[in-house]
Amino acid sequence: MELLVADLAATAPAAMDTQGLNDVLDQVRAKFPRTDNVSSSLSESLNLLQAAWTDRKYRPNTATLALLLALVAIETVESTHKASRELEEAWTLLRDLQTTTASQPTSVTMHSSPVVAFGFALATHPLSQSFRCPASIVFDVAFEFTMVLETLTTDSELSGIAPRSNMDTSALVSAPFLHQPVAALLHDVSIAAENALYAQFDLIAEQASSSDLQECGTHSARGTKPLLAAALAAITALTTALVSCPFPSIDATFLAAAIEVISWSSFPIHGSSTESNARANALKILFRLAGNMSPSQVHAVVALIQAALHSTTTRTPPLSHDVFRGHRLHVYLQFLAQVPQLDMDVLFELALHGVGHSWTPLQQYTHRILRALMLHHPGAATHTSEVSDCFVPSHTFKRCCGQMGAVYIRRMVETLHPNSKTELKDLATTMGVVVMHADSALFRFAVLELYDKWLQDRSTHVAALVVELVKVAHDANLHFTMQVVEKMAWKDTSTTMLDTIYRVISGPCDASRRVVLVEWFLGLQTQVAPALQSRL
Repeated sequence: MELLVADLAATAPAAMDTQGLNDVLDQVRAKFPRTDNVSSSLSESLNLLQAAWTDRKYRPNTATLALLLALVAIETVESTHKASRELEEAWTLLRDLQTTTASQPTSVTMHSSPVVAFGFALATHPLSQSFRCPASIVFDVAFEFTMVLETLTTDSELSGIAPRSNMDTSALVSAPFLHQPVAALLHDVSIAAENALYAQFDLIAEQASSSDLQECGTHSARGTKPLLAAALAAITALTTALVSCPFPSIDATFLAAAIEVISWSSFPIHGSSTESNARANALKILFRLAGNMSPSQVHAVVALIQAALHSTTTRTPPLSHDVFRGHRLHVYLQFLAQVPQLDMDVLFELALHGVGHSWTPLQQYTHRILRALMLHHPGAATHTSEVSDCFVPSHTFKRCCGQMGAVYIRRMVETLHPNSKTELKDLATTMGVVVMHADSALFRFAVLELYDKWLQDRSTHVAALVVELVKVAHDANLHFTMQVVEKMAWKDTSTTMLDTIYRVISGPCDASRRVVLVEWFLGLQTQVAPALQSRL
């Protein structure tokens, strides 16, 4: 048997994909020795399998070939002896090998051809039900993901082998020790999905919906890969099946790995409504799990996204323009916002990364989170229904409300593109929250930040926003805000600022405040206009 394995190894590919396994199995069947003593052949094959699987001196391909050889030997015996002691020994050995391998998570990887080969045997062999055991789920997962990743990276249909529509995941509930090896596989899937996505960054960005991008040109169909969306949806569906079991408790590493995979695979590109529904269903299941997370699980999840946000490579664009990391952060923020025991300062720090991001869903959700944090903070004077829409109301804060608001406003102003209507609208909405907050120090800080921004680019939009604040400022802050606007009018080298003031205060305004503003404007115009005229 060892000579047969050596002969097969000489022609077998170095890395066997799923189709390669099918071809090699056909070769084994063709070359398997036909003798009268089939029991002896089976015994010899099983001894070789056990040695190749457990002895490190054997190469991975040898273990794979030994497994395929044992399967063919079993077929030969089964065709003549439907029930025999030799077959029972074979089933026991195959089950033991699965259990032993699964109990050593470090040996379970997507790059292990023997692990994938065992999954191949479980998925395709007609006698697989005889050697299935609880640990089989590990090998099922490895094989199913291998097939999908091959489609993702090659954009080609698999011939002869099709992924199954469902897997029996009940073993994950009854055997918690299996969470670790499955988590190891999910980690490999995450890396593979990441590599595949970044390898096609420009193409995928083209296929993303224009409504999801802050800045996008005309999208072309150049190089469109039709199976891309389907492969990502399949990864999402498989991962969702793993985490949707009725777990009494779920391993922190397992949960974190599942979220990591879905944060990559749920990236929305143009696909069918079925694929869109799969993404939505996956996220819904994840968010439901968030309500029962333990502190260790929260820490594992937060550590993953923090590492992702701060990692930089030559292939990744800056974070603010990286749509993949932007989508991932959006998924993590939605998930963590549902965790009752999460420190809100952690959520705040993560959300800040989304301010000014080119991925529109992230930026929109980021502002909802940050505004809700300000309104929900124990130091806030006002609470709104927006809070309960963003996160569960049982979190703890360390930062004071004013500090949180100041950091948020500065980040918004720093990343503001003055000609972006969306960003200006977001900034105006946030300033409305600041006004509601009734914190004079925070309000004045925000006004000065806008003033500094106006000094840099003299944007009429920013100027108009500052004047709008004069209309809504509390009485205690009115004089201060007027002084800032007056300073802007004096620094302006044309009548643009005066025109802006007039246009803004002519709009809707409280009647009593309008009288004050008209008198103030007329006085300011009387002082500034002659000075401007003398400069011209």
